[in-house]
Amino acid sequence: MKKLRYFIFVFLLISSFSGVSQTWNIEWERVFRDGEVSFFTDVISDRNNGYTALGSIRTDNSSLKDFWLVRMDETGDTIWTKTYQMPFHQFPKRLIQAADGGYLLTGSDWDKEKIFQLILIKTDLNGNEEWRKNFGDSLYYSGEDFVALE
Repeated sequence: MKKLRYFIFVFLLISSFSGVSQTWNIEWERVFRDGEVSFFTDVISDRNNGYTALGSIRTDNSSLKDFWLVRMDETGDTIWTKTYQMPFHQFPKRLIQAADGGYLLTGSDWDKEKIFQLILIKTDLNGNEEWRKNFGDSLYYSGEDFVALE
């Protein structure tokens, strides 16, 4: 029985290392706004046979960043990009596709008094903002994740 446990342990140990040595087959990769202060926080495979990414980008010479939405086709080529300006520092978090094909974006906005507000933005299929809601008037409100019920 002791030998069987030892054999199982060694087998699991060796099989776990063999999984680490495998490499991914990269179908495509893209660089966005090289040299700028930008990043993505969420990427989804959407219903339109492509991908949509949510991030943050600096759109002017200030230190402030805006929410940034990028729609790509199935090969990673950009179809459109949109930015959503806000008065202070933005921290995008999550992105989901709504039932109507548009997008819901969430994150936080950090103002001068160091108050975090939860931000929820709804866009249409082309990324045009339909509405925006801010929640919170105390020290910290943040949206970490959400789902859309259909």
